[in-house]
Amino acid sequence: MDDQWSAPRSTDLLDRLSVLRKKEELPEYQCSHWSHSICQQDKDTTKRDLLREKVCDWQYKVADRCNLDREIVSISMSYLERFSFMTFSKTGKSLSSENYQLAAMTSLSIAMKLFDPKTMQSTCITSLSGGRFNKENVAEMETAILTFLSWHLIPATPLEFVRSFIRILFSPAENQTEIFDEALLNHVFEMSRFLTELSVWDDFLVKQKPSAVAFASIMITVDSVDLLCLSHEVRGGFLKCVEDSIGLTRECENVVVAERKIREVYLKCAGDCPIKMEPFVDDNIPHEASSPNSHSSRNSDSPDCVGSFFHA
Repeated sequence: MDDQWSAPRSTDLLDRLSVLRKKEELPEYQCSHWSHSICQQDKDTTKRDLLREKVCDWQYKVADRCNLDREIVSISMSYLERFSFMTFSKTGKSLSSENYQLAAMTSLSIAMKLFDPKTMQSTCITSLSGGRFNKENVAEMETAILTFLSWHLIPATPLEFVRSFIRILFSPAENQTEIFDEALLNHVFEMSRFLTELSVWDDFLVKQKPSAVAFASIMITVDSVDLLCLSHEVRGGFLKCVEDSIGLTRECENVVVAERKIREVYLKCAGDCPIKMEPFVDDNIPHEASSPNSHSSRNSDSPDCVGSFFHA
């Protein structure tokens, strides 16, 4: 198993989780009421939702074509959501559709500068607009975004929480003897990461706490793992550790709401998902004695998903 996951649980890991939790509570990193802060003159909610989805789709396409870490889109959309809301709050004016698209492109540019500067150097962000915006437009918008966000540019993302949660789940605790298969770890991480990416597309989930979205994504994925691969003892130890360190439980209202919405979003795009939400079973372990409740019924009933969710 990868050493990055198998190191013993440490105070540093739990402290980092606590720091992330505190950061997401800061007002400066809150995303609220985005739909009231763009195209307010357009009362058609469907059109507003469609615009946001198109922007999100465009950013993921750019990330893929430039070989960026897809987490940059989550960061960029955090800038965009907060800037849109702050613009409306401070000026009383909503962003036009054109300005929203310019802000989206500029937000991605800022995120690339901070988190992938080498790629940014070889990518002219204005060329990605098809000539619609020039360097002066981007520079002016960048100044506005940085000013309105007061340079709060490193948000806690759902994927950051996922990484920490997985380290807790798979790192040895006292008296723990389980040795986890790398395929299991990859299943939990990739599925959880994919679910957090889906959350970026949804205007409801983007306003939820990243920790709740991440925890819900982890628990949905863990539900798909056979008990013989991931025992009750390990699951219970994980839940206790998360509760003790940041006070988060599966019964928390924000986790319950996030989990329900993530499942809903997943099923809505079930025919186009690139990753399958299907039970993880180790073929090397005999399963005759496997409990009939080894998997969540909601997951075992989920359809196999093929194709590409992020259309070219």
